[in-house]
Amino acid sequence: MEEKKFWYVLYTKPRQEKKAKEQLDKISIENYLPLVKKKNKWSDRYKIVDEVIIKSYIFIFCSEKERIKALELSSIVRCLFDRGKPAIIPEWQMENFRKFIEKASDVFVYEGIPTGRKVLIIDGPFAGIIGTIQKCLNKNYFSVTLDFVNRSVTTIIPEKDLKIIEIFDDDIKDIDYLDNKLCEKFLAN
Repeated sequence: MEEKKFWYVLYTKPRQEKKAKEQLDKISIENYLPLVKKKNKWSDRYKIVDEVIIKSYIFIFCSEKERIKALELSSIVRCLFDRGKPAIIPEWQMENFRKFIEKASDVFVYEGIPTGRKVLIIDGPFAGIIGTIQKCLNKNYFSVTLDFVNRSVTTIIPEKDLKIIEIFDDDIKDIDYLDNKLCEKFLAN
């Protein structure tokens, strides 16, 4: 019988997130390292590089046996724990985070969980993503949070791309694409 797999968070040595990814790939452990393309300036030129969004963290989807094997890698320091057990990120939250990173172009990360209205975006490039919306200086800031890492990734969404449904809205039963796990979890809250 195959062991059940979960999303775990590993803490890496400083500036070794990409090395951790290479080592995990080498031993065939499914992993996710959130990266964005950034334009960096050197003294003589500009270069587009893949920058790690959440420093010193990498996410793995594996069984308990594979998690222990991952902890033996030289670039990994430890696994995050919650109440004495390895912290498991809910699958819907990882799916939500990955979809957001895939579509967002200009993001910034901050520690903590934002205040604001929890929403599900129903149209535009971020359709189907759950997050928190805040309005500040006539801009809509949309944040997606990973609770166990205590980090939020935020981007600015133009008003035209912002069609939302707030939690507990009865109209959402009519929308077709809401049959995925992510939306079910949102509706359950």
